[in-house]
Amino acid sequence: QYIHVLGAMVNDANAAVTQLPLLSLTRQQEMFDLFNRDAQSLPSFLPHFSMWWQRQCYSAPQGVAVVAAEGRMSFAELDTLANQIARYLQSQEIGAGDRIGLMLPRDPILLATVLAIFKVGAAWVPMHAHWSQDYQQAVLDDAGVSCVLHDSERLPWQGSQRALDFSISATPWHALSGDGVEDADDPAALACIIYPAQPAAKPRGVSVSHRNLSALVAWGVRLFDSRSPVRAALTQDLGADSALFEVFVTLCSGGALVLIDDLLSLQARERPTSSAAKLLSVVNHITVTPTLAGEMLRNQWLPKGLRSVVLVGEPAPQALRESLLAHPGVKDVWVMQACPENCGINFVAHFGEH
Repeated sequence: QYIHVLGAMVNDANAAVTQLPLLSLTRQQEMFDLFNRDAQSLPSFLPHFSMWWQRQCYSAPQGVAVVAAEGRMSFAELDTLANQIARYLQSQEIGAGDRIGLMLPRDPILLATVLAIFKVGAAWVPMHAHWSQDYQQAVLDDAGVSCVLHDSERLPWQGSQRALDFSISATPWHALSGDGVEDADDPAALACIIYPAQPAAKPRGVSVSHRNLSALVAWGVRLFDSRSPVRAALTQDLGADSALFEVFVTLCSGGALVLIDDLLSLQARERPTSSAAKLLSVVNHITVTPTLAGEMLRNQWLPKGLRSVVLVGEPAPQALRESLLAHPGVKDVWVMQACPENCGINFVAHFGEH
């Protein structure tokens, strides 16, 4: 693989490192054939994501959708909040075709806001807090963002773009109706633009349509079909490679997102707070880097009810995969790699019973 990359560099000295092929065409075909032996075709009609969301809200309105330090929210409650925020966005003349920057912490308001943006026909662009202000501005300019939704208390926006405060103390949508709004329904419409977490010389995002997102959901829900409800830890920002899978596949399969804001910090791993430990105890599915998975194994911090693990972002050693499968209750381990052409992710290997 290393020799193949070096050969590609020699063949095209001006190519960006991110564009160099890691595998030969022969090896790519071998992997495609190997991991698609049991492939199933996707539905011929791939709708706007709102159809998936409304179907889930209709089938299990009182099911738990979000678990956070502040409490739990059902699908109906999350949808009501999304409707209120959608009405507020409409009052601010935000609608179809607009692109909205997100500078919000990982909490239920963020999830409801994403759904609200879908409802009004706009698209969201997640912003990473560790980016410099100049790079944030470059991303917004590249994506054509017209407005930034930020939390003035926890993640304030200091740029020149128009901004709306979505902090907990502000909640400008509080008095608005939570009744259903007329959802956008064009599957070809843009859903979001994802930019790599690591800054580049020039921002280069991946555009994901609602048809793309529906394809991911249609495929992903089969992984959890006919099993007990998934309770997935949302440990990464929306701009992460696996976030689309974690958020939308989990919700549309009837599962719950468990918001553990500090799981990835070193301090949290060494001295987990009682809140983080309590939230982690209800988790049965996690998406983490192999490094973090190894630390959780060594420190015996894996949830007792853990059933499946997705390893992402780094090579996954065989010894780690075997150790995870040896953990009581774990039935499945998937290995994921970044693949911008496929909604940002690509499962390249599966280990376990299913």
